[in-house]
Amino acid sequence: MLVYIEIINQGLLYSLLAMGVMISYKILDFPDLSVDGTVPLGGVTCAVLLMNNVNPLLALLGGFISGVLAGLVTALLHVKFKLSGLLSGILVMSGLYSINLLIAGYTASLPLFAQKTIFNLPTLLANIEPLAYRTLVKSIIFGLILLVVVVLVKLVIDWFLKTKLGFLIRITGDNPQLVTALGQDIGKMKYIALALSNGIVALFGALYVQYAQVYNLSVGSGMVVIGLASVIMGVSIFNRFSFLKLTTMVMIGSLLYRLAIGIALQIGVPTYFEKLITVILFVTTIVLHDKAKKKSERRNHA
Repeated sequence: MLVYIEIINQGLLYSLLAMGVMISYKILDFPDLSVDGTVPLGGVTCAVLLMNNVNPLLALLGGFISGVLAGLVTALLHVKFKLSGLLSGILVMSGLYSINLLIAGYTASLPLFAQKTIFNLPTLLANIEPLAYRTLVKSIIFGLILLVVVVLVKLVIDWFLKTKLGFLIRITGDNPQLVTALGQDIGKMKYIALALSNGIVALFGALYVQYAQVYNLSVGSGMVVIGLASVIMGVSIFNRFSFLKLTTMVMIGSLLYRLAIGIALQIGVPTYFEKLITVILFVTTIVLHDKAKKKSERRNHA
């Protein structure tokens, strides 16, 4: 039972990453590779703030703001200097590697076991016996905390996408010419969308280090693919259910992704194959989605 609770917790945690990636890739249609640098940026910012006895909630906010700034730099390179979206993301990701090391004091790892986080339990719960029962209770409480944070972020995104500004950003991804026809600045929409996307991704990094109680520079490795896999799985499987919001699909996709990874590890697949499993899941989902789409189109034409 504990294993599946941990899988759910991981799915909830990674759904933050997926929602951030969703804004850039799915809504804005922007291939933002800076995610692999923004995740550890949010993590290291949060870690350093915690080590300086900053309130854990403010540390999360600090992580979010650092991601917003990184997103603005990506947008600046793309909008102002006319670099491609792909190249802009790669340059920011590469630059953030050095910046993350600088913030961390030129070390690749920062332990946070002695620091206060949002996951610290009251003494009454922390001393529950036996140990197995304490671990179970701890995992359940951690899951509830993650659920609250993720649902709050989801509701904010849902609200934002319903506003005039959110509507314009959605149009920017689908039909940029229409945005220009409406007298709006496409560049401005990209600045806002990439800032929000990277802010949420960095918030994931900040929440991740508080959950794991350690910051590691390698935490950002492959996060773009993981986020995309969750988005593609959720949207491909549940796109037919029009009553589901995009953020809900992405959250479910993240849970399914972590479940697939968890099952693979449970049946004996070595942990170092996790990224290969991610790629296989990603490709399989895309192929099956394309086949289902073509089949549906043939049925409609018949």
